[in-house]
Amino acid sequence: MLTGVVSLFARAEATPGPVGFAHADLAAYPHLAAAFAEPPSAAPRQDLFARTLRGLLTGLLME
Repeated sequence: MLTGVVSLFARAEATPGPVGFAHADLAAYPHLAAAFAEPPSAAPRQDLFARTLRGLLTGLLME
């Protein structure tokens, strides 16, 4: 199961598609509009596998 989750994250990370919200009313979603208005941060991203594994283990052990 863990392998499947990680492969889905990796596949989604490798092939980013176009994001379009032309049909959505962004005035109704101010946080979404602010997120698209800001430029992406220059902070280095963590390893996707490590983040996924840490999140899964934390969720399994804490709940």
